[in-house]
Amino acid sequence: MLALTVVLVAAADGIDEHDLQEMLFGALLDTSPTDLLRQAVLVGVAVLVALVFHRALLVLTFDEVQARLMGMRPRLTELAFLLLVALSVTASFNAVGSLLVFAFLVAPPAAAAMLVRRVPAMMATSALIGTGSVLLGALLAHHLLGTTGHLHGGSPVGVGHPSPEEVAMPATMALVAVAVVLVVMVVVLVLVMLMVVVLVVMVSVVVLVMLVVVLVVLILVVLILFMIEKKRST
Repeated sequence: MLALTVVLVAAADGIDEHDLQEMLFGALLDTSPTDLLRQAVLVGVAVLVALVFHRALLVLTFDEVQARLMGMRPRLTELAFLLLVALSVTASFNAVGSLLVFAFLVAPPAAAAMLVRRVPAMMATSALIGTGSVLLGALLAHHLLGTTGHLHGGSPVGVGHPSPEEVAMPATMALVAVAVVLVVMVVVLVLVMLMVVVLVVMVSVVVLVMLVVVLVVLILVVLILFMIEKKRST
């Protein structure tokens, strides 16, 4: 559906490449104070809804029947969740566009689910990942490309009009930097998981050795008591 929309918009009269890019990727530098205020209000509403409906959303995520048996109202919770998603998409559309807004709805929670297990920690980690991704992308674009937005009035944002050759190398460097950061994060995660596995194995071995020692001591005590009793009887 999104691809069909892009095709129809591109074929419409009066739509240029600049408008199409803004629809797909947004225009970060065109964000006005009103947009920022709307985003701040939306963040407050999202936090409030998450606090008020946290238990209901958590139970509904796993079992709708159980939520109904516990006296909750699953339909009302679903409606509140869908309205919150719709508000988030609408408020973020101008800044990040139609493609990235759905990426921000899916990618940070999916990454957070691989790092933590508790739902509150997952929500906080997801917010940190999304915020960190935006800051990292903006910093890389500013320092390596000299721009953090799309075309404004047909001219690129930044100093001068760089040629494709001048842009290709910084863009490659930016992609390499992002790839290096991702690889480092994956390596750190793997090392942490290996350390946890090694720790669990070591604890298991220690517990097993202690059980064996206790078992041997019990057997020796039983044998000693048996021999003492046998001597008394003789």
